[in-house]
Amino acid sequence: KVDISTKYQKGFWERIGCHARGRVKYNERWAPQAGLVWTFLSNANKLMLMVFGQEIGTRMMQNSGYYLGFFVDTIKTTLHLSDTST
Repeated sequence: KVDISTKYQKGFWERIGCHARGRVKYNERWAPQAGLVWTFLSNANKLMLMVFGQEIGTRMMQNSGYYLGFFVDTIKTTLHLSDTST
């Protein structure tokens, strides 16, 4: 299903803290309000790969990304927070 909208809506990664543009040249990897959290999570992922190996570590990262997105959306809905365009 394709929905066409005239209003900007954040995608999955933008909703959970990644920068909307993500230009590495300008240090736009993370959205300003989420930088510290994502830096910590990025380092935790590196540690998981070192400890559990590539196959298990990759599966853990995929599943944790899904649940993190679900958690963020649930919190936003519960607190009645809305996404704003950048």
